Amino acid sequence: MRPAHLIAPVVAAIVLSACGTGGSPEAPDLPDGPSSAASPVDGTGPRGTSTPPDDACAPEQLTVTTAERPAPVADETLFVLRFTPGEGVTCALRGAPEDLEFLDANGNALPVEVTPAPNGDPERVVLTGGVPKVVYLSAPKREDGQPAAKVGFTLPGGLGGFTTHDWPAPVTGPVTVAPIGDEVG
Repeated sequence: MRPAHLIAPVVAAIVLSACGTGGSPEAPDLPDGPSSAASPVDGTGPRGTSTPPDDACAPEQLTVTTAERPAPVADETLFVLRFTPGEGVTCALRGAPEDLEFLDANGNALPVEVTPAPNGDPERVVLTGGVPKVVYLSAPKREDGQPAAKVGFTLPGGLGGFTTHDWPAPVTGPVTVAPIGDEVG
């Protein structure tokens, strides 16, 4: 198992490079095909424990897309969860997805350790105008990954219950999860 102190800097660098860049609100398209998947968010039960603010995004307001991305470090795997608000939607999220777990094709939880990236007090992120925001996940690159078919979580901020989405590839742990923010690159 890779120590968190080796993975956290990779995720932190990705997250910090998105801050204050003044970049374009346009984000690059996620790849099509087997390495990406999209699904509307559909709340299926109350797992989250946070009290969301009044303007928190509800699951039905978002489409979630998952993809594997090239990692900035050779021995790491990088994944992205992309949250895109529907037409006319303005809502907010804060922090990282809660209760995150990986599931096999039968919906059974897989033994993959999930660790939040050190983030102090995460910023409130407003989603509007169909412009997506993302959560980065990094994990060690190994051949013995768990056969994840789905990822499940409660939205950052805990509104709307536990939702599941298609997952693009096997995954090993520990998986470090960054708070929601702008897409880099």
